Amino acid sequence: MTFWLFAYAFLGIAPFVQLRFGQDTDTTASVNHDLDWEASGAILIGCVVMLLGVALGQIQRKSHRSMQSATPEARPRASIPNHRAVTLLTVITLGIFGYYASRVGFMQLFSSRMTLDSIRSRIWPDSTTAAIFTALTQMGLLVCVVAQIFLRRIDTGYSRRVVPSLLFIVSLISLVISTNPISSARYIFGTAALALVTSYGAVSSVRRFRIFSITSLVGMIYVFPIADMFRWSLSPTVKSQSPLTSMLSGDFDSYSQIVNTLEYVHVRGEVGGSQLAGVLLFWVPRSIWPGKPIDTGVLVAQFKGYGFTNLSEPIWGELLINGGIVLLIVGMFVLGLVISKLDRRLDETISHTGLPGVLGCILPFYLILVLRGSLLQSMAYLAVLLVGYRVISIGRASESAPFGNLEAGN
Repeated sequence: MTFWLFAYAFLGIAPFVQLRFGQDTDTTASVNHDLDWEASGAILIGCVVMLLGVALGQIQRKSHRSMQSATPEARPRASIPNHRAVTLLTVITLGIFGYYASRVGFMQLFSSRMTLDSIRSRIWPDSTTAAIFTALTQMGLLVCVVAQIFLRRIDTGYSRRVVPSLLFIVSLISLVISTNPISSARYIFGTAALALVTSYGAVSSVRRFRIFSITSLVGMIYVFPIADMFRWSLSPTVKSQSPLTSMLSGDFDSYSQIVNTLEYVHVRGEVGGSQLAGVLLFWVPRSIWPGKPIDTGVLVAQFKGYGFTNLSEPIWGELLINGGIVLLIVGMFVLGLVISKLDRRLDETISHTGLPGVLGCILPFYLILVLRGSLLQSMAYLAVLLVGYRVISIGRASESAPFGNLEAGN
């Protein structure tokens, strides 16, 4: 769902409006429109190849279901977080939140986004360190809260315990404070808000899923552009009232950045995977690795000579600049396989518990930021999400309790 929401809104509607009006977004001037057909072709190739990856994954899914039917003991088991692991991770994450809040100042957590960014940069001059501490706080708390909601909804005994109930209240309040819509990036706040809504059954039926999908698309077009109103100050600033005008803003620069990336490749050549190396080693501080690659969006913006460089870089552009059309085909095919596998697990969990599970409540919405890029910018939160999920899955009940033994949430 989220892949196609992104592709439709950011790489479908937005570029159609921009090309139809003959205007570039306000952050990406002088786009080389001689490359429009090449950029459009790259986008379509990426989508088609992703579909092929999904198709192969569906074939594997059917084979998997046939095996389950033939072998009863091979039936899927409940992907239930381990109670003790969730409690331990919650305590650790609350400690990290306490440290984070004490360093930046509790009241500063309600300042504008740029003010808080400035404070973090003074406390942690290395941008990698600042990003990791922020991700550990915000995404760490989100994983803990969603895991606790999941346990409370499928296990009535867990919800009656005093300690888990107190931890849930404290961690939920801490999440609301650390990920409030004033100082947090809209992607992070949006991920948290949608994850909480989903954890209470927003997609637990086909009808709810359809309503949720349509609402998300409308929100992406109408709400997303104005959700950045507290970026510069505490006085809300609405950038535009018309959705058509919003499509000409920097919020929808994805298509322009793909065109700019192709121009970069034509002029300077591919980077030979160096940008991806920076993504994989995102956790290495720049103080240790002075030559660590910058965000690909920033790299392309500097190439174009833009004054404002905090631009997006869709996954299509990331793959093209690192390895051209070959890497685009391979990368999008692998992405299709991964999406198909995740969807299969999500479907199985919903069908047996009524809920998508911890990862299924969070990852689909954070995928929007991963797709929009830059990849380097999104890696800290993604890593915390995946590591946190693995921690709460250690020795989980799914290894011994089949779905049928659980009390499913409605």
